[in-house]
Amino acid sequence: MSEVLSSFFSRLEARWKSQIGFFYAIISQISFLIGHSLVQKSSKHLKSIQILYFIGIQVCTFNYIAMAFDKSSIVCSKSPRTNKMQIARAFLGFLGACFILSGLPMMPLSEAIVIQMTTPIFTGLLAISFLNEKYDKTLALTTIFSFLGVILISKPSVIFGENNSAQAFPQRTIGIFITLIGAFVNATTQIAVKKLGAVSSANTTAFYFGLGLALGGPLLQFFQGVNSLQSEDLIWLFLLGISRYISHIFLNKGYALANANKVSLMGYVQVPLAYIIDIFFVGIAVDFYSVLGSACVFSCLFILLLKNR
Repeated sequence: MSEVLSSFFSRLEARWKSQIGFFYAIISQISFLIGHSLVQKSSKHLKSIQILYFIGIQVCTFNYIAMAFDKSSIVCSKSPRTNKMQIARAFLGFLGACFILSGLPMMPLSEAIVIQMTTPIFTGLLAISFLNEKYDKTLALTTIFSFLGVILISKPSVIFGENNSAQAFPQRTIGIFITLIGAFVNATTQIAVKKLGAVSSANTTAFYFGLGLALGGPLLQFFQGVNSLQSEDLIWLFLLGISRYISHIFLNKGYALANANKVSLMGYVQVPLAYIIDIFFVGIAVDFYSVLGSACVFSCLFILLLKNR
């Protein structure tokens, strides 16, 4: 049965390569968003490095099991260069996750997602240098819309004055700075994932990411300390591990099939969904600029899909 499904999806990927890659990326970003909301739940009792450690253990375990059913997935490649790239991607993934998860509790979910959306801008610039990808008119247009949407949604105090988010989250400025660093580091990992897509399976690349979190977590816990686990935390952490497993598998598949610049821009689908979570589940009010900014951001998806149909 699994071979039949694998053959079916292989034919789809061969016929609509870019479109399927974008679809995988959207699934990945929705799963990432769910994971971010679970991080905010977990961070009430646990430290960020503890959360990273549990994510790493589960992602590593899930992918190791998946690799047993995937003949193309191997832990150690015959190519030393590929193995070095996997280790580098694992380290950078761990470093980026440290920054992102540290900044996430310092601001509303919607604002944290928006700040992270600077990653596609960094990815586009890096892809020109490291992947020899062209910065075409479509990508320039989506970058402009994305950047405009980020400004409208985040409403920097220099332009819009102080807002309610700054009052409710006193460490918001520090959180934005930390998250921006994480966004740049994540852009470097996306370049590595794109390169690995041609020489390694999605399961193997995701396995190394989980391994990086699982090995790096205990080292930083020594300095940050640990908090005691509650039964509620175990539930959130388990769901968080599953969401991270799904998100990394589909993201790796997306990068293997489509242009790295454009796949990274699919991350903007998180923005309007994050505002829905904040409005209906957290109770944070949304204003006109947020709606306008979300519309700018979301329009990038339609531009890309029309370009690559």
